[in-house]
Amino acid sequence: MCGLVGALQYSGNFNINPEYLIKMRDSMKHRGPDGYGHWISDNQKIGLAHRRLSILDLSLNASQPMSNVDKTIQLVFNGEIYNHNEIRNELTNEHNVKWKTNHSDTEVIIKSYEVWGIDCLKRFRGMFAIALWDTRKRKLWLVRDRIGIKPLYWAQHHGRIIFASEIKALLCDPDLQRKCNTKAMADYFAFICTPSPHTMFQGIQKIEPGSWICVDDRGHIKEHRWYDVLDHADYSKIAKGDELYEQVFDSLEDSINIHKESDVPVGIFLSGGVDSSANAKLFSSRSKDPLKTFTIGYDAEYDTYTNELAYARQMAEEIGASHHEKLLSEKDFLEFIPEMIRLQDEPIADPVCMPVYFVSKLAQANNIKVCQVGEGADELFWGYDSWKQWQKLQHWTSKPWTQPLSKFGINFMRFFDKSNNRLYDSLSRSAHNKPAFWTSAQGPTSYELNLLLGQDIKKYINNLDGWDRIEPLWKRFKEKAWEKSALSWMSFVELSTDI
Repeated sequence: MCGLVGALQYSGNFNINPEYLIKMRDSMKHRGPDGYGHWISDNQKIGLAHRRLSILDLSLNASQPMSNVDKTIQLVFNGEIYNHNEIRNELTNEHNVKWKTNHSDTEVIIKSYEVWGIDCLKRFRGMFAIALWDTRKRKLWLVRDRIGIKPLYWAQHHGRIIFASEIKALLCDPDLQRKCNTKAMADYFAFICTPSPHTMFQGIQKIEPGSWICVDDRGHIKEHRWYDVLDHADYSKIAKGDELYEQVFDSLEDSINIHKESDVPVGIFLSGGVDSSANAKLFSSRSKDPLKTFTIGYDAEYDTYTNELAYARQMAEEIGASHHEKLLSEKDFLEFIPEMIRLQDEPIADPVCMPVYFVSKLAQANNIKVCQVGEGADELFWGYDSWKQWQKLQHWTSKPWTQPLSKFGINFMRFFDKSNNRLYDSLSRSAHNKPAFWTSAQGPTSYELNLLLGQDIKKYINNLDGWDRIEPLWKRFKEKAWEKSALSWMSFVELSTDI
């Protein structure tokens, strides 16, 4: 990963200077140990900075910030464009584009923007957060990839727009207020994190997945969703019967193959589950050298977390991998908590955050700085046992005639003091004509929250439950989905939130 940061001063007397920009940039030096740079306009009203993790085109020509030939476009970028060679060839052959780099995907973004404008985003296959300043149009574009893999935060204050890959960089701005967004607490308690566009910091927002904002030099802001999976779900192209399995397999193989594009060695995080095992098997199928795999295990069998070390070892042996593993103890987890708080910027109550940190350190210790994971496959391929129950409940409660039954059910459960469970909360949603399933990320039940929270917090939250994050998705789904089944809704909401 890389780190990007920048600021646009559209009114007031503040000038963007190197000290201000570099302090923000270097708060994220962990994101980019291989290089750094900054650019500030002549009038000191717009500045960009970058910390680089070199993966493609390791030369200095590919450093960031990067500009076009006449310096009218300045770009910082975090991520990877996997089809950059294909786009480069098209631009060369059909638009006579000249290049200063050998195979930098950063330059491909700049040249694509010059030819196609901001619609160039639709041509990119990849994960990315982009900040692009167009001097001619006097516009700043802040862009996030289709499903929000790469983060991008921004804030507006004192006639200024600031943006960065992490919140800690924004907090280096001395004029930015430090204040808790109390209403975002409701989202946190509902989803064990704060989904975009809000954060736990008042005034700091996240660009939503598949969206961009455009800011001109007078501070006018336009927001736009440039990608919605429902606009690209074509039922007519889905195979039937056994051909469906081949279609899914071919898609997975193609995706994994393009993710191999790298000028540095690539490893695999191997958990032992079906998702990462399939990823490892497909990745290794065309690799000449043994694949490096990395696994976290535990020093004992804990009831709260499954130890999949044996399965990971079995898969590593199957593909002939050079396998590396590390056993963690309770002490490791407890000692890591302060550092985890610093790194995350805002709370995320997903226990996977801890093993991911340690497996990343394990890869780094073995000279691997790019790894593939099976992240997201469980949600897409129904990998959780709980999804079967959720699918049945979502299907049943979506019928119009079930709303009175849901109301009866919650009254019945309340009468017999059975309201402390997920079913009660789900039936409560259905009783108010809301979908039962919101996401697989589940916070405390409403009963537990009532016991946990003091009166001050309850006053701030004011009965908010996270529905304002789900409602726009529910409306889009009902309006656009070609198949309005329970499973389609569950897949859509998981793909469309950065939870």
